[in-house]
Amino acid sequence: MNGKGYVGTGYDGITRLTDFWEYNPATDAWARVADFGGTARYGAVAFSIGDKGYVTTGYDGNYLKDLWEYNATANTWTQKASLTGSKRSDAVAFVYNSKAYVVIGSNNGTYLNDFWVYDPAADTWAEKRKITNVSDDEYDDDYGSNITRSNAIVFLMNSKAYLTNGYTSGIIGTTYEYDIANDTWGQKTSFEGAAREGALGFSINNRGYITTGNNSSQRFDDLWELFPDVEADDTDN
Repeated sequence: MNGKGYVGTGYDGITRLTDFWEYNPATDAWARVADFGGTARYGAVAFSIGDKGYVTTGYDGNYLKDLWEYNATANTWTQKASLTGSKRSDAVAFVYNSKAYVVIGSNNGTYLNDFWVYDPAADTWAEKRKITNVSDDEYDDDYGSNITRSNAIVFLMNSKAYLTNGYTSGIIGTTYEYDIANDTWGQKTSFEGAAREGALGFSINNRGYITTGNNSSQRFDDLWELFPDVEADDTDN
């Protein structure tokens, strides 16, 4: 936010963390800012809307759904309305039209199907359609339990969100496109690299990318770009 990046919370192998750091790309320098206002945790999600930053969910010894807002000008944290749905860790979040969408994640081995959107102007959460086949309508007939997962990747391209990779009873590379306007999901070509969890996803000029992550046998430093409207070529190496 405001041309700077922020990193905080997590786990160092011994201790759950609350420290927060601001990165200034203009000076290539880090500065410590106010410690996170909530409990020390890992597996949280973060997003920024306007000139405010937010952290929610995660695990501090218990699964969480509290929401905290960071004001960089005042260098302060304020607790906001907690996510209305299930407590969770290892969810994903993306922002569209100044609202934040939080989906997937797990709680005590259960992969969650509730999906929520946060409006900071009203400090309220609203539920979107479930991401499993729970209705009598046709739109979710193909959902099954394929979308639910944890520790996945999400990014935005051309007003749609893309969810891929992650973990659900094993590492998976399945990919889904979320149509924000219609609140529906559709399956796309599975990730063509080695399936992974704990990776990073980002978009630049409506082009979506995946990098890093790990599976049970290795850690990755490769970089992949998604072309959602191009058919996969099994002969293309």
